[in-house]
Amino acid sequence: LVKVMRTMQAELLAYYPRNASENAQVTWQQVATYASEGLSNGGVDWGFFHDSGEFYDGTKQWGNDITTTRVDTRVARLITDGPDGEAARHKDPWPEATDGNGQPNAFDHRVGNGTWGEDDDFLGVGTLAWDGGEGTDFAYASAAIFRPARGQYHQSNLGAIRYSYLAYPGYGLPGEDGTGFAPQYTPTVNDLLWAEALIETGNLAQGAALINNTRVARGNLPAATAGQGKAALLTALQYEQDVELFTFAANNYYNRRRIDGLKAMTPRQMPVPAKELQVLQKEIYTFGGPANPAGLAPGVDGQGRQIRNVRDIWAEMETNMKQQARRRNRN
Repeated sequence: LVKVMRTMQAELLAYYPRNASENAQVTWQQVATYASEGLSNGGVDWGFFHDSGEFYDGTKQWGNDITTTRVDTRVARLITDGPDGEAARHKDPWPEATDGNGQPNAFDHRVGNGTWGEDDDFLGVGTLAWDGGEGTDFAYASAAIFRPARGQYHQSNLGAIRYSYLAYPGYGLPGEDGTGFAPQYTPTVNDLLWAEALIETGNLAQGAALINNTRVARGNLPAATAGQGKAALLTALQYEQDVELFTFAANNYYNRRRIDGLKAMTPRQMPVPAKELQVLQKEIYTFGGPANPAGLAPGVDGQGRQIRNVRDIWAEMETNMKQQARRRNRN
């Protein structure tokens, strides 16, 4: 339990930033200290038995149902690089003109050629039966599951299947019944936190070794090395975050948020409700929105306007009303 707590402490510091500027201010040495005492020591998984009733992980349950959810096209494009280079990658966003993407042939063994299951189309979404080239974490389905008429969207032809045994009974492989161990924190979660902290504090060799725990051992990709430099190692780290932390709560959101990697106008934080602010006796604020998705204050919004709180706005309105009253009285 102490190891879980140390991983959580490292996670809290690393995931708190809302943008790249704040990310650069993280005390990475402290993150490294916490992570060095986390779940990487002894390779401990921490989770619970998912019984699809009282105890369940909804993210893994829905996230590993290929008939319900799909991998975002940004990630699908990233992980489907194959022997033919760019031609083998899935497109981002969804290529409506060609009605989707073809079967992958990825170097990453977590994707492979996307085959999955004992029979073709066993779930009715165009899956392909195992042929020896399958991946461990993702599967290919030729059928789209969202309506194009609803507008631009980012579904891909890949579904997550690493924890398909936790999906609803009948929506995974034969014999899977929707129950099993649901990991919430794993050594990999800690490895990637630790690796980033080490890279940020100059220990590139150990950082690369931690990345390779999954990059090489699970993905069968070329090993990351200190000689590649900091920028290349951070790219390799972010790739592992996208793949290994898929369907692990909101980890991917926090990781994309702090490197300015979210889609345009995606909120960087959720607003605190006005009633809650009143209970806490805090100032009611009016900043944020599409022009200021980071929700940062004080300062200026995306259009160069000074961000003001409700008190400032009321003071301006009161001044204007008094000025109008004086003009009326003079007339």
